[in-house]
Amino acid sequence: MAAAEHLFLKAAQSALLEQGFKKRTGQIYTKALTETVLGWLGLNRSIRRDGRLEVNPVIGIRHQPVERLVAQMTGEPFHEYIPPTLSTHLGYLSRENRYTPVLVGSEDQVASSIEQLVRSLLTYGGTFMEQHMDLGVVVDSLRNSKYTVPEQAGYRLPVAFYLTGDPGAAQAYLRAQLSSLGSRSDGAAVLYQEFSGRLSELLSRSESA
Repeated sequence: MAAAEHLFLKAAQSALLEQGFKKRTGQIYTKALTETVLGWLGLNRSIRRDGRLEVNPVIGIRHQPVERLVAQMTGEPFHEYIPPTLSTHLGYLSRENRYTPVLVGSEDQVASSIEQLVRSLLTYGGTFMEQHMDLGVVVDSLRNSKYTVPEQAGYRLPVAFYLTGDPGAAQAYLRAQLSSLGSRSDGAAVLYQEFSGRLSELLSRSESA
């Protein structure tokens, strides 16, 4: 199976480069959609009990202004392409709306597996990426915790509110999040409190400008 996995990844890289994607670390690929938004694809892999290679394609977008400001407000270094702002398994974007991995049982199945991956990527992944180039759509998905998890949305939604010109909504969101933390003093709570303090200062300055 190691030979089939190697062949699959090599063929996937070639096919994705032809579609305009750029190879990144590991099995991460990105594609410039606009000057500020990257399309994002990750190929997670595992070996099933029956010995077949299981590839889980994760589709996403990365809104660089959001991620840059999140990094600034958390005091973390800005990474060029990790993490995606929104992401989901490719199969959940299809009409079937279910987990649908790409399965490779042998080297002979690599070509058909790559064809399946690219077809689904163009049909469903491309639509997802195009729909989320607009920051307003990103805000809606973050607000509904769709294509993300609440912990990640907690940092990105108030930043996105600010970037869409609604500092009041950002402040209200931060107050609600801080209230939900209560008297917590664990590491995650402290990190969010520090993030909230920095962002609140920025929001206050923008409201008084």
